[in-house]
Amino acid sequence: MYDLIILTAAVNRSLLHNESFSEILKILDGLKCKWIIHINKVLDEPLIETDRNLKRVLKNNNIDLDIKLTESGGTHMDFYNAIKYLANEGSKYKSKFGVFLLEDDWKPIEEFKLKDDLLEFLKGENTYIGLVERSPEVSFNPGIWSTDIFEKFLLYKINNPVGRHWNENPNPERVVVYPMSEVTSTIKNLKMLLRFKDIGRDWMRKYYNNQKTFLMK
Repeated sequence: MYDLIILTAAVNRSLLHNESFSEILKILDGLKCKWIIHINKVLDEPLIETDRNLKRVLKNNNIDLDIKLTESGGTHMDFYNAIKYLANEGSKYKSKFGVFLLEDDWKPIEEFKLKDDLLEFLKGENTYIGLVERSPEVSFNPGIWSTDIFEKFLLYKINNPVGRHWNENPNPERVVVYPMSEVTSTIKNLKMLLRFKDIGRDWMRKYYNNQKTFLMK
């Protein structure tokens, strides 16, 4: 059994990963983690380079890392399939604290120990810990999902999509957590902490004229 399952949807941008993941091993200190990363090819960088760089950056005895490389990328469906893959793969493993959803473009604001937050705020089942500054609600922003919440919402709904967020333009986050008010109201223990910031938007603005990674094709 692991302490934590980490699921990361990523694209091939090692320059960003060198920044976003530069301090992550310190954050995860003391936690035995199964980390599953799905990489879509959206930019020019060869996937093998992205794979090699992540294995270098995330090399640690407490990290059991699996990386899935997908040559396609740049559409809503690519993002949907990435999340579906991560959810199904993550469900194969057992963990003490649950599932940490962490996309590749979020960086810790300051040094902290995630284990301390988990021990203080994870109240068993029916718990969600958001790790960004936003309204108290479940989202695909960095956050910890207790195993039962992960299975009830993310795993089940990503495999059984319904509604306009699937039919009109597949959006995995909206398929899973919309309507937010209804989903969030079922969470008994919900805590929001300011731990991560989004650096992806500024990075894409700087290097790719503010395009969105899953709207590039």
